[in-house]
Amino acid sequence: MRLHHLGIGRAHARTEIIALIHDRDATIITADTGNTLATFTLDPSRGYQRKNG
Repeated sequence: MRLHHLGIGRAHARTEIIALIHDRDATIITADTGNTLATFTLDPSRGYQRKNG
């Protein structure tokens, strides 16, 4: 198993999140409001993951 770093932006530092992951797709939402912060298609060969779009 490998640790992946998800780039959701500095503006969201220390924001409590919920990560919903299915296969290679990940959606990051805020724990308090449920707003979507970012979506990712995970690349297992990379440690740092950039947002889709």
